[in-house]
Amino acid sequence: MKLNKQQKLVLYALGLSYKHFHNNFKDKPLDISVSKSAFIELAMKSNITSIKERAIYKNLEFLEQKKIVSYKNKSLALSQRGNKLFENLNKEVSPFLNLTETFNSQNILNFTKKARTVLSAKDF
Repeated sequence: MKLNKQQKLVLYALGLSYKHFHNNFKDKPLDISVSKSAFIELAMKSNITSIKERAIYKNLEFLEQKKIVSYKNKSLALSQRGNKLFENLNKEVSPFLNLTETFNSQNILNFTKKARTVLSAKDF
């Protein structure tokens, strides 16, 4: 199944949000559910995408029609198929996220002794 960029982004955001929500409650006998409106609000406030609220809703509807996302009792959830697609996306994206995280958290010049500074001719 081919998903466009926006659909992948919505799927990844939903999967990642559930992953973080479940990590917060993993030691407790609680579970969390998110409605469509709550997820759309989360997506809009976190600025994960430049698409509008209605487009996120339409993408959720498409994912629901393709049985990637289920919507029961006013609660969004990834289906088994959706979870598999999320894991594939996560495997694809995680090396880039790890690299960004490493570069942001540490001084990358400490990783090599061969990096050097030079005067640039544009400064003169």
